[in-house]
Amino acid sequence: MIKVECPEEILAGKVALFNEIISLENNQPVDPGEFLLSFLKNGWRWEVDYSEATQEEILLWYRYDCAIRVIRALREGREVVFRREQKWSLGESQNLKDVAQEIEDAIVAWEGGVSISRDDEIGLVISARE
Repeated sequence: MIKVECPEEILAGKVALFNEIISLENNQPVDPGEFLLSFLKNGWRWEVDYSEATQEEILLWYRYDCAIRVIRALREGREVVFRREQKWSLGESQNLKDVAQEIEDAIVAWEGGVSISRDDEIGLVISARE
């Protein structure tokens, strides 16, 4: 089971529960990418709890969670760090989509697992596991 919480005032304390892509609230399928993208579009923060998730659920939701956090960080002018070695920020002449794609390519090329170590006002840090 996936739990998504929005700490923003308008939705404070609201938790959405999913069994893979099925909403447990209304038993309807949900596209994880579109669902999390709606938070980005509304300027809301989110937290995803993977503690009760199956491996399949983690694989399905985590890639969208990570990708959309990268876009949010770049839009907000925060630095994105991957493996402590690679760092990106959005310069004035750079295209958001191009920089986000470069980050995604680096993550996909990494053959180990990844996790979000930090996502705060300073930046987004994505750690790599062997």
